[in-house]
Amino acid sequence: IEKELYDILEDAVEEENITVKLHPRSEANAYGKNGIVSLTPWELISALSDDIEDKVLISMCSGSVFFTKLLCDKEPYVICLMKIYAPYIYHKDGSDDEEQKRTFDFINGVKNSYKNKNKFFIPETIDEYRQILNDIKQGKI
Repeated sequence: IEKELYDILEDAVEEENITVKLHPRSEANAYGKNGIVSLTPWELISALSDDIEDKVLISMCSGSVFFTKLLCDKEPYVICLMKIYAPYIYHKDGSDDEEQKRTFDFINGVKNSYKNKNKFFIPETIDEYRQILNDIKQGKI
């Protein structure tokens, strides 16, 4: 699913406008020249960035997309892909329903802390993700 979501991003955005910050312990870079490994914590990058609120941060559920708001009170566009990934992560037998609820409560709490809630997206489908990217690109959002 990760490759499919990245391919949709590449279709929607010019390649020179894509940067993938890999986890510092990442060994593989499937993103070519767009993937960077840096020991600099995302929190520091976002705190020092003057234009972070114009950026679009996309993640399954990385703290890096949430900490920009929580630690710096800056509001970049966020596309949290957790609902798309959820069927691949959580058990169908309900054994981790509480964990899933806590995760989504946290995500929604961060969204609700945004002054401009129209900058925080939690798409439920790949088609919705694609539409959000297109809307942002076209300036509709």
